[in-house]
Amino acid sequence: MKVKFRLVSDPRFRLLIFLLLSSSIVALSVLAAIYTTFPGDEKVLEAFHEIETSWLTSAARNVTQLGSAAVIAVSILALGTFLWITGRRRDAMGCAFIALAELSGLGIKELVGRPRPDFILLSSAPASAAFPSGHAIHSVLFFGFLIHLCWFHMGSTRLRAALQGLIALSILTVSASRIYLGVHWPSDVLGGYLYGAFFLWILIWAVRGHRFGLLSKGRD
Repeated sequence: MKVKFRLVSDPRFRLLIFLLLSSSIVALSVLAAIYTTFPGDEKVLEAFHEIETSWLTSAARNVTQLGSAAVIAVSILALGTFLWITGRRRDAMGCAFIALAELSGLGIKELVGRPRPDFILLSSAPASAAFPSGHAIHSVLFFGFLIHLCWFHMGSTRLRAALQGLIALSILTVSASRIYLGVHWPSDVLGGYLYGAFFLWILIWAVRGHRFGLLSKGRD
């Protein structure tokens, strides 16, 4: 299936998206470096804690594992290997880009240096800084790329829509688990969404615009 996206074909549109995302990211990062919380962060976090139950906490701890380092490494490697052996070489190259983009998120965290919330429902607080949420970056990048792959490589419209809906739900549940567990402010997750969307946009542009074509001759 070949669909010509405007983001690939129109340079002005690509430039507009790039400027909007990059300027939003820079502005939010600077503010996060200055302010420990944004307006509404504490209220949202308190609202999550008000619904705290033992089974919700257990579920959140399980869901949040989808963004753990081990699961991230295995999932990216597995997806990349599958795409490569099935002949979708450009898509497989995209998995390497996902890994590099997520590693860059660790550097961004250190530059911003925002502290975590005080109330954490995990046995120990994560060692890294809070902004942006690495789980949110991974969710948008990895699951967003899966949604993109479904759009291009699945023929059944109903099955594709159902699968894309489930994948999109995964993005929301993983991010919500980080707020519920108290390891991120809502604005940390928002920052992760922006970073993830920025990298995902570049990834889709590169894959569908054949920017990986010099490295691989695989089919679309």
